Amino acid sequence: MPYVWNSAAGARNYPYSTNTTTNPLRYSSLLLLNEAHDIGEVWANMLHNVYAQLVAARGFSATAMTDPTTTGGNTVFLHLFIDALAIQPCNPTFVDARNAWIQADANRYNGANYCLLWRTFASRGLGVNAALHIDDFSVPLGC
Repeated sequence: MPYVWNSAAGARNYPYSTNTTTNPLRYSSLLLLNEAHDIGEVWANMLHNVYAQLVAARGFSATAMTDPTTTGGNTVFLHLFIDALAIQPCNPTFVDARNAWIQADANRYNGANYCLLWRTFASRGLGVNAALHIDDFSVPLGC
């Protein structure tokens, strides 16, 4: 929606991007943000990064919206998105939601994207030891 504010970011503070210069938001940004849309912007950018990494690793399926059996990164993303929603608790924290994504991958893909997911979440501060809106960039051993 760049037309809304005559800005590439649209109504957001930053455009969605995998580049931390373009979009510097990370888990610790929640220490300064308390408005629901701003908080959602942090999560949405993290998921944008997950999407980008899955497509980079698995390619893009032009038929993802009509054929759920494709193996493109966009299809995998859609499955993980829905699966994670179903298994995360009510009112999830970012850590809860991250854990649900990793569990959804274990459930559906036998953990095939385990390290990709950890690296991507950790790149925005939601690593193994992230808690209380304090960034952690670590990933599990083996990743």
